[in-house]
Amino acid sequence: MSSDRSDTSGKDSKGGKSGRGADAQSERSPQRAPIEPRTQATSTEQSARVQSAPDHAGVAAVASAAIEAIKNLAANAPGATSAAIETIKEIAEKAPSAATAAIEAIKEIAESVPSTTSDGEKPRKRAICLAGGGPAVGLHIGALEGLKGKGIDFGNERSIWALSCIGAWVGVVYNQAEKNREIEATYDFFHNVFRDDKSFQSFPTNTIFAPDWAGCAEAAWNFLLEPEHYKNAFLPRHIMESYLYTLSVLRDRKNWRTFSEGEFNRWALNHVLAVNPAVRFLTALLYKSEIDGRARLYYTDSKFLKDIKFEELDRRGKPYIFHNAFNFAREDIDLFANKSPKWGRLEGHRAISAASLCACSALPFIEQTVRADGNVYCEGALVDTVNFKTLLKDHHHPDDPLEEIWINRIVDVRQIRKPKNMHDALANLCQLFAATVGEDDVKLFKFHVQENNRLPEHERKAPKWTGTIVEIQVDDQIDFHWSHENLNRGRKNGAAAAENAHKLYEMYNERYREKNEKEGKATMIPDDLTDKEIEDARVPLSPKRLRERQAK
Repeated sequence: MSSDRSDTSGKDSKGGKSGRGADAQSERSPQRAPIEPRTQATSTEQSARVQSAPDHAGVAAVASAAIEAIKNLAANAPGATSAAIETIKEIAEKAPSAATAAIEAIKEIAESVPSTTSDGEKPRKRAICLAGGGPAVGLHIGALEGLKGKGIDFGNERSIWALSCIGAWVGVVYNQAEKNREIEATYDFFHNVFRDDKSFQSFPTNTIFAPDWAGCAEAAWNFLLEPEHYKNAFLPRHIMESYLYTLSVLRDRKNWRTFSEGEFNRWALNHVLAVNPAVRFLTALLYKSEIDGRARLYYTDSKFLKDIKFEELDRRGKPYIFHNAFNFAREDIDLFANKSPKWGRLEGHRAISAASLCACSALPFIEQTVRADGNVYCEGALVDTVNFKTLLKDHHHPDDPLEEIWINRIVDVRQIRKPKNMHDALANLCQLFAATVGEDDVKLFKFHVQENNRLPEHERKAPKWTGTIVEIQVDDQIDFHWSHENLNRGRKNGAAAAENAHKLYEMYNERYREKNEKEGKATMIPDDLTDKEIEDARVPLSPKRLRERQAK
């Protein structure tokens, strides 16, 4: 039984490109995105209102100055926003309604102006890739915090967020938050998802993976009403065979000495439990009812989901945000994205919604599948870690190049510990696959980028790309507990790992990039660096590099 019976919104598509702020690209890229017709029309209307204001002394001159200020703003002149508003305020005493309308027009235009760096340049076009890892999510929060503290900010319209599983939740919550409160809002959100340490000790689960009581009751009722289930519960032939086997074992005393603990357990499973009609019926009820996950996350009326302001993702100035989920009908990945005013929504991408967000983290058996857009989905991270397959094809263009890709993979085999209990064992089962698949996907992406660059132009499957890939080292000091202590440790260690990655980027990116671009290659940090270069930056070597050094 699927976890919900209602569909979400359907497809929408639109493409778009933007300019590049770097000096080397200034001649071939526009300085700002063109204002959409709606904004232009609104500005014209407001200007007309200013000009038609009451004919008090000086209104016409001040109105003309106001209109000129709006034109400067539209041209992205430095300081135009504040200058325009100050000019309009002079009208307030003589024509209050015209002043109010003009100020609103300015604010509307201001939202369409791309953000710039402190020196007036547009920010670089970067992609941030946040992978899955459930309770290791603190590493994502810390990484975003650490990079933002170093001036690497992905909260602008020139950024791309490629997401999966828990990384999608981080990306959506971060970008719907109030400006300049993104980090704390994201941390607060997950602080409520994780459980306080004392409670977690004897109740080791998060606060949102609740059983679907009504769904379980309905599934049980449907199971009980199916006559075939009763017929299959009673198997006379199997009962007789087990009875005769048991007698044969008991009759020969030689079997008693070889009847080990393992043999006893197998006998109890196959010749006691498996043929007992009551046990068979209850086992089938548990495993064969139409429930496909221990917990259900998606409900159409969920306050937890309604508190996420999905409409904020479509506001001006927002980056392009997309995540994946596995479509059972297509047996392939579907991508879900916001409708950025700058980028639109790429062809083939569906709309991000509460349903799609729950679908992208619906790990089989742990969480129920989710119905969205008429299809049933589960997590897509185990198929494509962070949507590398189309990242360059969709977002890198000759006139609008993607310059950098930052990767934060939060699960690694070094985090796997010897399980102490069933909770640890289940966590290892999930994360072992995620760790190895994620690591391999990153390696393959880097390999295919370089291989694609070597091919003749007519044979390339994606545009040639000589940008920079920065991979943040995965911290191995966190565990898979949904506790506040683990969340806080992840945030702290994630920030430290991001700061180390930034040190290497700051010290070596320009040097290696110039060299690699001449050779037609992408720059890989830290892959391209020697052990000495990493140590010179006062960054600790990764455990993998240490093992390779010891092996030599």
